[in-house]
Amino acid sequence: MVIVLNGPPLSGKDTLAEYLSLQGYHHDCLKNSLYGIMSVITGIELEKVIFYCTNREYKEKPMPEFANKSPRQYLIHISEDVLKPLHGKDILGAKLAKRVKNVDSDIILSDGGYGASIEELLPVVQLVGHNNFIVIRVHREGCTFKGDTRAYLPSEYLDCYGIKSYDFNNNYSSIKHLLVGFEEFLEEIL
Repeated sequence: MVIVLNGPPLSGKDTLAEYLSLQGYHHDCLKNSLYGIMSVITGIELEKVIFYCTNREYKEKPMPEFANKSPRQYLIHISEDVLKPLHGKDILGAKLAKRVKNVDSDIILSDGGYGASIEELLPVVQLVGHNNFIVIRVHREGCTFKGDTRAYLPSEYLDCYGIKSYDFNNNYSSIKHLLVGFEEFLEEIL
C-alpha cells in the first residue's frame, strides 16, 4: 500500500509521515532525488543540502549558495525548469518507483500534487496497482499553496485513474492529538 499525503506547506504532512515511519511504514518523497542533484549543482555537501531544505529556519530563506533563491525555490527550479522539461513530468516518480520497488512494507509519501497532477506518480501507481495507492489531502486552517507548485489533487481527477482519495482535517491543538486523530482516520479508511 502506498499512501500519498497531499497538502500545503505546514499542514502536518511530514509530522504524519514521520509518525507512520515509526509504525513500520517506509517514508520517502519525490523530492529526495532532487537533493543529490542540488548538491552536485551547488557543490554543497548532500547532508547540508538536506538540512537547508528541511529545516524551517532555512528552507524559505534566500541564500547566495542557491542563486539567491530559498532552498525550496531552488528545488522547484530544478524540478520544474530543468528536469521535467528535459525528461518528462514523471521523472521523479520513475526514480521513486525504482527506489521503492523492493520495499516490503507499506509506503508513506509526504509530498505529492505538484502541478495538481498525478502524472508524476504514475510510475509508482503502475508498480503497486491503483487499488494499493491512495491519496490523503491534508487540510489545515491558515495553510495554503500560495507560492508553491503543488495543489490539492481533486477526487474527480484521481477517480479517472481508479485512485481512492480522502480528506483529513488537521485542526488539532497538539501533535499528540493530531497523531491520535490520524490513526483513527486511517483505521476508518483502510
